[in-house]
Amino acid sequence: MSQPANPRVKAALWGLLAAVVLAGVGLILAWAVANPLRLEEPVTPAADKVFNLYNVVLGFALGVFLLVEGAIIFTVLRFRRRDDRLPQQVHGNNKLEAAWTVAPALILASLFGLTVHTMIDINESPPPGSLNIDVVGHQWVWEFRYPEQGITVFGTPAQVPEMVVPTGETIQLKITSTDVVHSFYVPRFLRKLDAVPGHTNEMRFVIDEPGTFGGQCAEFCGLGHAEMRFTVRAVERAEFDAWVQEKAPR
Repeated sequence: MSQPANPRVKAALWGLLAAVVLAGVGLILAWAVANPLRLEEPVTPAADKVFNLYNVVLGFALGVFLLVEGAIIFTVLRFRRRDDRLPQQVHGNNKLEAAWTVAPALILASLFGLTVHTMIDINESPPPGSLNIDVVGHQWVWEFRYPEQGITVFGTPAQVPEMVVPTGETIQLKITSTDVVHSFYVPRFLRKLDAVPGHTNEMRFVIDEPGTFGGQCAEFCGLGHAEMRFTVRAVERAEFDAWVQEKAPR
């Protein structure tokens, strides 16, 4: 008759298996962080900074996940029992309790500092010569005003309005609303800003390469909310000047 396996040997084998599984998961997650799946590439320098912050937060979250899950699996496998005996009762461990208090505090402080730094960085004052555009939300269309060029682009439910901007130049938006709260959102900017009646919010961005990028209202604002869309089209400066000549009032 075969002898039952030594409990310590079984625990060691289970621990080894758990370590291998965790190591494999860790390698996969590390690869995913180093090679993120970008369904839509950020198109502004500010969006790149926000995306980098996302990756840092994700890295911290994955580290905490692996540590906690690893400790749970190790504890379950190492100290499991199949009888009714109570384990040794321990009142507490001051060093361990201090560690799991200080470590999260340091992580949160680090993330807070990085977030504030990123917010300050993407909200720096626009340089002289920036293109100013007033963005006005209505139920349920967007209006884009170019005060220096005397141009107004007003959408309709049947016609999506288009904001045309030159590439490589800072665009300064002043965003407000005439009725309820809307939200100006371009997914590839990785940022949205509310349009609030009686208040003006500001956003600035630079698009380096030509392209057309979809946007929408990201704050439920009534029955026509789903149709409140717009596009941002970035073109070379010469093409933008030609567009201004075409749209400018005569």
